Formats: sequence, C-alpha cells, structure tokens
Amino acid sequence: MRPISDLPVFRSLAPLWHDPESRALLVTVLVQVTGGTVVFSLIEDWSVIDSFYFCVVTSTTIGYGDFTPTTEVGRLVCVVYIIISVGLVVALLSRIAMGRVERRAAAIEHRKSEPAPSLDA
Repeated sequence: MRPISDLPVFRSLAPLWHDPESRALLVTVLVQVTGGTVVFSLIEDWSVIDSFYFCVVTSTTIGYGDFTPTTEVGRLVCVVYIIISVGLVVALLSRIAMGRVERRAAAIEHRKSEPAPSLDA
C-alpha cells in the first residue's frame, strides 16, 4: 500500500511548504476554513461537519445550496466569508498551478541540456 504522501494532491502541496509565501497562504486558507467552520456552527447551529462542508463548498464556489444561512447575522457573515475565502482559494490554486508549470518547465529544460545519446557502439 502506498503512503498517503505519494498521492498526487500531496505531491502538489509539498513544494508549497518549502516556499515561505506559499506556506503562509496555505496556512491562511486552513485558518480561514477552520474559523468559518467554528463561526457557522455557532451562528447557524450546524454540526461541525456541516459547517466545514459549507465552508469548503462555498469557498471553492461550488455552492450546492443544500446548506444556506438562515439568520440575518449568518447571511452577513457569509457575504464577508465569500469575498475573503474565494480570493484566498483562487490565490492558493494559482500558486499550486504555477508551481507545477515551473517544475514541468525545469524538467523539460533539464532534458534539453542532457547530451544526446551516442549511436556509436
């Protein structure tokens, strides 16, 4: 059985941890989702799992609509949460994509710089 760190999603996130700006962005997204989970579970009286699900679905702009804030405070918090979380998630996904593109370009450059195999035998 392969270790979980071999899964593609973790291989994509691992280089982020070595870049201080990317690490700060990743931690900020995790704190934002955790904070939103706590806030929505208190305001809307949802379970922690339901609140976490709502935060992830909302911040990734999927928005199934199966959970929606019903209180006025919850709706106002949701507006602020959406504005902040969508920007953070887009920035994080952009960092992940750019890192993958840069690693791919470096691998192609490395292959180009290797000498061609000799046909003399």
